[in-house]
Amino acid sequence: MFFLFLLLVQCMTIVVNIFILLVVASVQHLHTPMYFFLCQLASAEMMFTINIIPNLLHIVLVEGAIISVIGCVIQFYIFSVSTNAESFFLTLMSYDRYMAICNPLHYNSLMSLSFCFRLAVITWIFSFSSTLIVIIQLCTLQFCGSNIIDHYYCDLAPLLEHSCSDVSLVKNTDIFFFHSHCSISIYFHFHNLPSYCHRCTSHSIIYWKTKGLLNLQLTFGCGLYILPDINNHLCDS
Repeated sequence: MFFLFLLLVQCMTIVVNIFILLVVASVQHLHTPMYFFLCQLASAEMMFTINIIPNLLHIVLVEGAIISVIGCVIQFYIFSVSTNAESFFLTLMSYDRYMAICNPLHYNSLMSLSFCFRLAVITWIFSFSSTLIVIIQLCTLQFCGSNIIDHYYCDLAPLLEHSCSDVSLVKNTDIFFFHSHCSISIYFHFHNLPSYCHRCTSHSIIYWKTKGLLNLQLTFGCGLYILPDINNHLCDS
């Protein structure tokens, strides 16, 4: 039953995101910054789903699975890139709405498609490069002891638990980039709001601040909540 549920979620996620991409590409009046960022978000979501769910389906079906060290590192890399990209594109979508509501006369010139394309490229480059630094440091570690990870995907914490080397640098680097992502999102959500919204009504400001807070809480708060406890997610062989 759980396998069928996961399979249904996988199929629905892929179909819905592909539908979004096709609709936005085919309908001319949807060629706007908001829907451009939505397509990028859909791409990141599909990357995340394809990376995690098929392996999880295999684990549920055969009650366990074997994955190589390289495959485990690649899975963690794709997972980190997709989640980083999703958080940034959610931030850019919120920033686009701020500009549309609070600076409508200059919106088309400030949020041109070429500018949005550059923002998307920078987002993907930063997501890939920041995670790559952690991956390079991870690959320099030596692993020993149990080779069993009692977790449904290769996360950083279970991997570091199996290392015989000093993992403080990898942990500090990961924490640094996580805080950087949070800081950038908070900056785009709130730092520029007073300068752009000096002509907005107080109700608009309160609405968008509340929406921004909920967005940040769901994005980063849930990420902190599901951070795996190493002691609970590992099995000794």
